This record gives sequence, structure tokens and C-alpha cells, in this order.
Amino acid sequence: MRTEDLANKLEYFFPCEKGYSANPTNEVKPSGKRVFTYYAIPHSISNQTYRNHINTVVGLTPSPLIENDKCCWGALDIDTYGMEIKKQIEIINIAKELNLTPAYSKSKGLHLYCTSKDKILARVMRNYLTYCRDWLGLDPATEIFPKQDNVSPKTDTKEKGYGNGITLPYRAFAIKPDDVACGLDVHDGKVKLLQPHFFFKMLEEKEMHEDSFKAYFDKKIEEPDLYEENKNFATGSMQDPEIQKLTGKEILDKIVKEKMSLDDDESFFDDLITLYIGKGVGNFGTDEEIINPLLKRIDPKEAEYFRSKLTKARSSLNIDDPTIARIKFMRNVVYIKQVNKYFDLSTNDEYGKDAIDFEYSRLFKKENPTTHLKKSPKRLSVENWVYDPTQYRKDNTMIKINELNYLNSYQPNNLPAIEGDISKWDGLLNHVFMGPSKYKDHFLNFHAFNLQNPGVKQRHGLVIISTEYQFGKGSLWRALQECYGINNAIAIDIKQALDKSKGYLCNSSLVLVDEMASSGKWEESQNVLNDMKRIITEKEVSSRALYNDYKIVKTCTNYMFFSNKKDALKLPKNEVRYWVYISSRPRLPQQYYTDYHKWLDNGGSKHILYDLLHRKIPEDYDPYGIAPKTPFLDSMSEAGEHPVTQIIRQMFDECEFPFREDRILIGSTELKQYLSEKKMLSNARINDISNSLELIGGKCIGQCRVEMRNTQPSKPTLYLIRRVAELGHNNPQSLADEFYKPIELKQDHTIF
Repeated sequence: MRTEDLANKLEYFFPCEKGYSANPTNEVKPSGKRVFTYYAIPHSISNQTYRNHINTVVGLTPSPLIENDKCCWGALDIDTYGMEIKKQIEIINIAKELNLTPAYSKSKGLHLYCTSKDKILARVMRNYLTYCRDWLGLDPATEIFPKQDNVSPKTDTKEKGYGNGITLPYRAFAIKPDDVACGLDVHDGKVKLLQPHFFFKMLEEKEMHEDSFKAYFDKKIEEPDLYEENKNFATGSMQDPEIQKLTGKEILDKIVKEKMSLDDDESFFDDLITLYIGKGVGNFGTDEEIINPLLKRIDPKEAEYFRSKLTKARSSLNIDDPTIARIKFMRNVVYIKQVNKYFDLSTNDEYGKDAIDFEYSRLFKKENPTTHLKKSPKRLSVENWVYDPTQYRKDNTMIKINELNYLNSYQPNNLPAIEGDISKWDGLLNHVFMGPSKYKDHFLNFHAFNLQNPGVKQRHGLVIISTEYQFGKGSLWRALQECYGINNAIAIDIKQALDKSKGYLCNSSLVLVDEMASSGKWEESQNVLNDMKRIITEKEVSSRALYNDYKIVKTCTNYMFFSNKKDALKLPKNEVRYWVYISSRPRLPQQYYTDYHKWLDNGGSKHILYDLLHRKIPEDYDPYGIAPKTPFLDSMSEAGEHPVTQIIRQMFDECEFPFREDRILIGSTELKQYLSEKKMLSNARINDISNSLELIGGKCIGQCRVEMRNTQPSKPTLYLIRRVAELGHNNPQSLADEFYKPIELKQDHTIF
């Protein structure tokens, strides 16, 4: 699961307003509990906070409390470390029956999460979790989250309106996926660690509605009853616990032995048939496996009655006939030969063998799903998967490339394009791109072209810099991502952009490199730039899947870059691959962003999509040409110049010695010596000096013989730094004879 998808899922199932950052230490308590330091997050929790939880070792520890006294989730925190596997399995199985979703904590204790589709009072969630705690037989001291029934920002407590928090699972999943607090399930009598997709699937299955909490509104239940059975059950009825313990065969034996029938009003025939069929469906029996024993042992004339019961059971339990499910499995799961993985069309993602076997094991009783797939003549296999919107066909995801089968993983966005009011979107754009309309127009044309021509790669990227934090770039991105589709537009950081695997190159129409920042040595930053240049323009790039060899892949990905730093990219002034815009606009009042996102929540993106799909792109817009130059490029270029260039440019602009107004020529070697002696630079190369002299407008006239003070004549490399247009075509030696004068320290009037 991609980082963006994982963050979105965490935000959906664990919404919060306040929380803490969990910073790991090297300390481990004797109990086995890892020690973390916690700091209150001063701002509201955003999607970026969830992404940071996934991308860094600093975890998100949110309080479930929202609107002071409500929540959409809660948890039991079982701080028992080194628990026996048998006990873990017992707790996990019972927890699932209670609609709790289990996961490991940071220290390998257990978290049991309860999620609600609706906002409920925190005290009601606490009452329900108290009930669950008691039913599970846990220590009364077991922590329950939320810990408070309510909080107030005005309350003078340690939490200051936050409430206590509990760290979410999958902390640092992007950087160390094999060592994280992850979801859990029981399979074949063993505790299985869940990949995020399966954890969220379980959360979705266990989500409760507000009505499910009504019994816990006023007080906790003293006598928990897991199955909500009727205490006044009739002996022999479906509600009888002794009857519920019977196997399907034992139920049939009872019906035959007691000669029950549908016409016998005094028997529990209907109850037992219902229970038998429910057990068969729950155990993933096929229609024939369930119905045939009824026809043979009970009454073949009641086939219609039996099948109607079966239909109701499958609908109630939401379990298809495994025969049909197996057919779907064969159609959806594709083996990828080049990477020895499986692609699941139902999730549009790639998995290993164990993940596929775990997910579909209940459909195959005698063998693993992947084993069945290998043996089947109807199996689907491809060389690899590609992302190619230009070859998308709704009815067939298989495409041919050089007579070989490939799987096209592209899925179009299902957002409908509907004409409507986009004033809030337009207002945000006008704030971001204040000034000439050509900047806003280029931004819109770039995205309109992408959306109108999916799969076509433009040969330049957009760079948007804001000197103020949180002024609206993220709000722009949310709308764009919804227009492209969450599967086609992803956000990454610079570290991910330069990762050798470059998986994002293969499965995205639009990539946002968020929070670009210059770091390390200038040379390293330059390498970043050079790498990104190639990625932006080339249609084929080298990519490497984990533990596999490099391969050349086609890419149709287009790029945007966001940053708050002018030197985020070391761009030369003649750069043609980046369109640059820098905004110094302040952040708008919070209410604007609140209203804007509420508008998006209510479907605003479909109106933006309509506008972009119907936008008339100017004839002079060239997606394959160079990026239109903006004055902001010069500003970004100067901010990202080599440190030597910055020093020399400042000295030249301020006519500081040795760049006095009367100096026409200067030698690169003696300038390097002078700057070194003055300790104005360290480890600068002569090439750095030469490049800097050219960048300030100088022209190299080559080596010329000159007379040096107190030395023998020499031939330094000279640069014409003034009157270049006037003198640039003159004979170099003549220029040297007339204008050259060496740099002498005694001319330097700097006071030390």
C-alpha cells in the first residue's frame, strides 16, 4: 500500500483534532516496554501528520476526543509484554467477536481498536470498552481510550484540552516495514502480522453504527453477553447454547432421528435448518456442499425452501458461494513473472505469495490459493505490470507489448465531472498566483492538458515556492489529487524521489515532490537536481524493484514541486525543465480554508474537474517544449548558487576589492589564492572560481603573458569582467597588455 493511501486510511479510521508526537528513545523498561518521549502537537492534525507517522520514526499519538466530548474510535491498551501466543490467540479471537480490531503496540503489547461510522459520546465508547474489557477477563487496570469523557481547551490540566493519546499502528512503515506495530489476525492456529490493506479491511468489517452503542449509553453492562442470546430460550431451539455447539452433521442427525419436518409445528425444524445453513455459509461451504446433504437426508421436495434459506444466509452474512468467489479469484489475481509477485485487480496492488494465501485461504480447503492458481489452466500470468492510460480498456486489463502479455494497472478516476460553482477554488488560485494572470493560466493549462490527455508526459515540471508556511499549497494539492484520482496522483518527499527503486515512476500520472529542501553539500544538491532533470524529461528511466535488477521502464509521470525555500533546487538561470513561481503571500484567515475544505467534502472537486476537462488550452501551449521562463527563476537561481559564486557576485556587485570599478581583467588562479588567504572560502576548486566569474557576466579570454610584481613573467587565465560587450572581441594579449594588473594585498583596505 502506498504511503498516501495508508495515510488516508489512518486519517479515515482514526480521526482526531489533537495529539502528541511519540519520539523514540534507546531506553527499555524491565517490563519490555519501549520508552518514548511525547510532545504535544501545537497545531491541528492534518493529513501530513499521518504521512509523517508513516515516513518517520516519530509516531502520531492522537487523542480520540473530538468536539470536546465525542469520538469515532477508541481502544483497549493491554500492556502485557511477552504474552504467551496461546493467550494472544484467545484474546484476538474473542476481540474480533466483540467487533474489536487487534494490533501490536510499539512494545509488542496489544491494542484492541473499536471504530464507529458515526460520532458518539466518549463516555459511551468508554462504557462499551469497559464491557469488552470485562468480557475478555482483562485486568481492571487495563487502559481505556479515550481516557476522559470530555475535555475542554480551557481546562487547567496537564492535557490542556487534548486528552490522553495512544500511538497508531504502522509507525515508520515506509522506512522499516518489517519492524512496526501492525494489525493482527489468527490463521491456522498462528498469530499473523497483517499488511496495512488487510488491517484496514478488518477495521471496515468491524465498524459499528451509532445504534450498536445504545445499550451502553447510560452505564456499562455488568453481565456482558457476547451473542445477545435470549435468556428465555426454549430448549432445542436455535438460541439454545447446547444446540449452537452442534456441528452441521450433528444438526442433520438430530432432525432425521427426531423425524422433524416443516409441517411439524411442535418441532424446531425451521430453526435447525436456519442454523445448519448459517454454519455452512460461515464455514465457507459451497451451495452444493450445503444443499446436497439436506436433499439426501431430509426431503428433496423442499429444495426451493432450502435454497431460499441459503440465499438469505448469504445475504445476511455477506459471503458469496466460494465457487463463485474462486472464479472471481482466478479473474482477479494475476501472476507477475519478472518479480515473482501477484497483482490483485480487486485492490489494484501488488502482493507476495503469503499475502495472497492469507487473504483467500478460506476459499480453498485442500490447498493454498497460489498452489491452485499454479495448477489451473485458466490462470492469468504476465511478464510485468505497466501503467499506461493510453491503452486502458475497461473490459480488459491485459495488453500486448512486443507480443508479450502485460497487465495495465491504470484505473481512471471515477469522480464525475459536473459543471458547478468553483469560486472557492478560483479564489484560492487568485491568492496563490497574485499578479499577472499568465502564471495562474500556466498552472491551469498544465493540469488541464494532463487530464485531457492521460498518459502523455510533459517535458517540464511546476515548482511553486511560498515564503510563508501553510498558505494554501496543500489545499491546492488535495483538489488536484481528487481530480486525477487518488490512484493516479501521489505525494512523495525528496528522499523518496531519489530512491533507486523509483516505484512512483511506474504507477502515477502526477507526482508531487513535497517540501523540497536543500541540504548537505552544494555538490550533493546539484546531484539531486541532475537526477530530477532526467526523470522529468525522459520517457524511459531506470527503475529497480526491491531485491531485483534494474530495468528500463516507460513513464508518463508529470511533476510538481512544493517548498518553502528559494534554494530548494539549485537551478541555473538558463534552466528549461522547471517552471518556477514564488509567492510571498500571507496565509488567509483560517475560516477561508475551513470553508474551502468543507466545499471539497461536499463534492467541490467534481466541479473543478469539469472546468479543467473543458478548459480550452491555448494553441501556443507546448507540453513538449521548454518551460516558459519566469522572473522567479533568476531569484531561485541566485538563492541556490554555489557558495563561491554567491561570494564573488556580492563582491562584484558592491565593487569590493579586488572587484573595484577600475579593474577590467582578473586572473582566476590569483583570485582563488586571494580568497583563500582571506579565509573567505574553503576547499574551492579552480573550476568553481572560473564558473563563478562567467556567471557574473565575465568572459574568459584565455592565457596571456603578463608581468607579475616581484616574479617572473607568467601566463595566467584571464577573465574580462567589465566592458565585456565593448572589448570582448579584441585581441586577448592586447587586452592583457593594456588592462591587466595583479591583485596586491596592499591595495586591500579591509580593516582587520
